Amino acid sequence: MAASTEAEAAKRRFVDAQPSPTTSSIEELRANDDRLFLSLVPADAVIEPAAGCPVPADWVHVPGADGDVTVLYFHGGGYFIGSKEGRHSLAAEISRYSGARVLVAGYRRAPENRFPAAVEDALSAYTWLRGRVPASSIVLGGDSAGGGLAAIVASAVKDDPETRAAAAVLFSPFVDFTTPGASWKANSERDPISNGEMIPLLIEHYLGDGDPRDPRASPTYGDLHGLPPVLIFVGGDEGMVDDVADYATRVREAGGDADLQLYPDMFHVWPAFASILTEGRTALAHAGAFIRRHAGTPSQGQ
Repeated sequence: MAASTEAEAAKRRFVDAQPSPTTSSIEELRANDDRLFLSLVPADAVIEPAAGCPVPADWVHVPGADGDVTVLYFHGGGYFIGSKEGRHSLAAEISRYSGARVLVAGYRRAPENRFPAAVEDALSAYTWLRGRVPASSIVLGGDSAGGGLAAIVASAVKDDPETRAAAAVLFSPFVDFTTPGASWKANSERDPISNGEMIPLLIEHYLGDGDPRDPRASPTYGDLHGLPPVLIFVGGDEGMVDDVADYATRVREAGGDADLQLYPDMFHVWPAFASILTEGRTALAHAGAFIRRHAGTPSQGQ
């Protein structure tokens, strides 16, 4: 089944935002990414700085959100582009469909700060948040590289009931720097956003000489026993679809609950376009129900 006209238009908007992803400067890539996603911030989004957080972070919610549940969200961008501001739009929609407040945490980006700086900052944000709300009320979330960070944090804090998050929601998570999946090649023409051409940039800018199988970079190779429930979204057209499916399988083999939602014909991080894309709203409605079920948010969403 071919993608809808709506989906093709959203994908084209994403692609056109980065006309030369492998030749543009990092400054241009960052500016283009922010310009695109800031244009999607809904008018009813309430955004406030998270005073006291050890990393740059913002509270985001829509009117009527319940302060008893928090989604700690990490932005994507291959560890070297993307920003917390660029995910205000997606955070507001997560709040709308879940009823939760969302803490969008920034982190030091490459190449100014290489691996494992982003992991250190993500863990600092989680520790700070846990000092203010119970871990049982926190759902970890993220997209692309940020989805990988959310998975890494979930593994790092899982062994102590006092620190274990309630659940995790991952959108098109980048979970394996070794990129073993055949889909990277098979979907290279269908996925102009997260294709194999971008992987050398991630390694050059972020991982450097780091081990691609280090669980702090590739959560697929970590200890996956005892994880909280994980909801994972990936598009059928994505280069990373096989790697994401492998991560979900490994979580299940370790005795965990991994719900893999494969959306045929969808592109990288399509839920970020929920305001203009039906499939994005469908995914966020599913994510919202999952967050309410595992962290107790009152029913909300539309």
